[in-house]
Formats: sequence, structure tokens, C-alpha cells
Amino acid sequence: MEAESKLTAVSAQRVAVRDKFQSTIFRLIRRANSVKPKSEIRFENTQEMQLLCNCCLQPYYPNKSWQDNLQAVFLGAERYAICPVCTQSPPEHIFTDPAYRRRCRYQVERLQALYELTQKKH
Repeated sequence: MEAESKLTAVSAQRVAVRDKFQSTIFRLIRRANSVKPKSEIRFENTQEMQLLCNCCLQPYYPNKSWQDNLQAVFLGAERYAICPVCTQSPPEHIFTDPAYRRRCRYQVERLQALYELTQKKH
């Protein structure tokens, strides 16, 4: 009888720990979903560690960004042709996406505000 009560107590402890763990996980997930995504280039797990742009959602390649900038300067480019965060040209399916254009406008406004704040300090 005593062994059964110990087994029941251990089982109750396991259930309590599991419930606490689940509530903590759910709370963290809710908190993560409620936070507005930051404008940054972030690490993403792929076969290799790679930076992904939050604005155009493509991998960041340093060589590609300066080549894209040169092409935009010399050949001319329309608005949104260069991502304001990573300075790369997005692929065609992202370029035509209205959500990408909204993200670009938001990033440009944010970067302008940051620039103006730094100019006021000097």
C-alpha cells in the first residue's frame, strides 16, 4: 500500500511539473507572438548559418549587395528595387508583393527618423 501511495505521489509531481512546463511554454509563445518584429538581419538555421533580411526575406550576401547597388546606380532602378535594410535587389516574386512594399516604406521611415535623431544630437 505504501508503494502505491509513493507511486501516486510521484505521478502527481510529474503531472504538476508537466503542467507548469506547458503553461510556461504557452506564456513564452504568447509573448513572442505579441512582440512586434524588429528591423534587423537575423540568424536562421539552415544547412549553414545564414543571415536573413526581415524586409525582403532573402539571404544576405555581401557581394550581391554592392553589385546590386552598382547596377541600380548605373542602369537606373525604380522605387523598391533595392531593399533598404540589406541593400540587395529582391527577386521578382518579392518585388511585386505589396507586403514587401509596405515593409520598405516602414523601414525607410524608421531609418529617416533615426537619421534625424542623430543629426539633432550633433
